[in-house]
Amino acid sequence: MKKQLKKAATCLGVSSLLLSGAFSASADTITVTPIPTQHTITKPAPKAPAVAPVRATVPAKAAIKPQLNTQQQKAQILKLAQSLKGTRYLQGGSSPKGFDASGYVNYVFMKNGVNIPRTTNLLFQKGKVVNKNALIAGDLVFFNTNGGKGITTVGIYLGNNTFISTTTKRGVAIANLNDKYWASTFVGAKRVL
Repeated sequence: MKKQLKKAATCLGVSSLLLSGAFSASADTITVTPIPTQHTITKPAPKAPAVAPVRATVPAKAAIKPQLNTQQQKAQILKLAQSLKGTRYLQGGSSPKGFDASGYVNYVFMKNGVNIPRTTNLLFQKGKVVNKNALIAGDLVFFNTNGGKGITTVGIYLGNNTFISTTTKRGVAIANLNDKYWASTFVGAKRVL
């Protein structure tokens, strides 16, 4: 019985009471002898306000895009450029709500990780000069449509003498470089990729 009492006391964490003589056992009887104790009244510690667990926030979509080679970037640029066909013209516009020429080109390139200037004149200062007969898809084509100085319009060359840009009447549209209007206003081309 004493062995069982010791096991039970050890399991309950009161084995020190056995040593102090608080319990005694004989046959089937267990006697409990009260041990004088000092009582101290203490105030319970104030409860801390409940705090919601902190959770790490993870964006729904990772901002890191895999690096694409130049050909893949051009393919993505051309795909996005053509998907915006029909978007209305908006002077100073640079979003799918409405584009001007440089806003459109800037939007398409920037969405594909290519940092280019926002204005046509600054765009014309970037990149490598390309002859009209050496154009490849993704090159930028520049025009002066008002007869004055400077560049007024820019587009993205698609291949087969076609390019895509914004027009005041049709918005984002595909045109042919050999059309009389575009051929007479063509200023040059640049390769930025």
